[in-house]
Amino acid sequence: MSTDNIRRIALVTASSRGIGYACAESMAKHGHVVAMCSRDKRRIEEAARRIEEETGGQTHPYVCDLREPAQVHRMFQLIYQKCERIDILVFNSGSPPSGSFFSATDDDWLEGHRLCMEPAIQLARAVLPGMIERRWGRIVFINSIFGKEPDVGYAVSSVERAAQLAFMKCLSRQTADKGVTVNAILPGFVDTPLVREYAEDAAKARQCDVNKIMGEWASSIPRKILAHASEIGELSAWLVGESSTNISGCAIQSDGGMIRGM
Repeated sequence: MSTDNIRRIALVTASSRGIGYACAESMAKHGHVVAMCSRDKRRIEEAARRIEEETGGQTHPYVCDLREPAQVHRMFQLIYQKCERIDILVFNSGSPPSGSFFSATDDDWLEGHRLCMEPAIQLARAVLPGMIERRWGRIVFINSIFGKEPDVGYAVSSVERAAQLAFMKCLSRQTADKGVTVNAILPGFVDTPLVREYAEDAAKARQCDVNKIMGEWASSIPRKILAHASEIGELSAWLVGESSTNISGCAIQSDGGMIRGM
C-alpha cells in the first residue's frame, strides 16, 4: 500500500510496456488507482489486467495517441467522469527518431516535438488547475540522459528532451508553493522491449548477434549492466510520495553512472 496511506489517482501515459508499464505497476503497488494509456487497445487492456492481478490494485486502461490533441482531451474527459480528479501525472512517451542533425528530416523534428513537448504541455494544462486547487499534486516526466548530456547520434531526442527539462523547471518554480512538485527522471540504458528492438536493428545492420550489441551497451555503463524498468518505476513512486515533498525542479539521473558531468 501507499507509504503515506493515502490513495491517489495517477495517470501514467504510454504505459503498455517498458518503463511506462513499470511506473504504472509501481503506482499500483503503492496503493494508487492507476489510469493507463497506449495507442494499442489490446496491449493496454492486457497490461492493465496484468497489473491488477499482480498487485491487487485498481487500473483503468484508455486508448490514446498522445500526438493527437483531440484524443488526449477525450481521455481526460473519460478519466474525470470515472475518477473525478488526477493527483499524479507520470508523463512517458515514445522515443523521437534517431539520427544526427544532418540525417534528421523535417518530419523527424516534427515527430519529436509531437511526442515530447506538445502532449506534455497539454497534459500539464489539464491536471495543474485541479492540483493547485487541492493544494497537492505530483508531475514526473520520464526524460532521458540525452536531456542533460546531448548525443549527436540522437539529435532530435537530445533537443526535445532538453526542452522538456526546461519546461519542467518552469513549472516547478511556479507550483512549489502550491503543494505541487514537478520533477524528471533521466534513465540511461534500460532493458525494455523497445531497447531490444533497437539492438535487433543494430545487429542486423552489423550482421552480428543481438547479444553482442546488448553486451556492448552494457559495457558502456559504469555499472556494467542495463537497468531494469522496475528501478525507474520505483523511483517514480518515491517521487510522488509524501517523503519527497522537498524535491521539486530536479532532473534525477538513473543511469548507472553514464552521464559524465556532475
